[in-house]
Amino acid sequence: MEPSPRRVERRPYYRAANRHLAEGAVPIPGLRALRDDDFEALAEVHLPALRGTVDDEGDTLEGLVEDYRGGAAGDWGVPLRDRWLVAEDEQGILAAVLTTNWRGTPFIALVVTRLDAQRRGLASALIAEVAARCLARGEPELSLIVTRGNPALGLYERLGFVEVDRPEE
Repeated sequence: MEPSPRRVERRPYYRAANRHLAEGAVPIPGLRALRDDDFEALAEVHLPALRGTVDDEGDTLEGLVEDYRGGAAGDWGVPLRDRWLVAEDEQGILAAVLTTNWRGTPFIALVVTRLDAQRRGLASALIAEVAARCLARGEPELSLIVTRGNPALGLYERLGFVEVDRPEE
């Protein structure tokens, strides 16, 4: 099912070259694969980051966990579980990225950073790590969708993502 034209206008599609993105790869503290048993902890990071933003749709912790389960089951495209990554510290998840294959391209389905860890470069580092892993598999581009007005859009554009036409099914 295609999203409505209004939703497409509000949430444009972006692409970037993995070669460029991977140049920003740096060591990431506590980098590891995201596991299904991390979903509740991820929701506890994600929900406060959503509150009061253009993407706040009244989500609940339980609803977010169900969304992640759906993503793991293929609701967001084929999950690329080797690119479902978290950075963590002694308090838990600092940041996470979840990547799928959507419409033939590696697609960042979610990037989130714990409120007290924002603006430290963790999202940039996780995206660079995903790009490097994509390059190692011969995948030249990475894509994402972001809501207009989301402050992360500035980050994505600084990293080299550019708005392009949404690919066909």
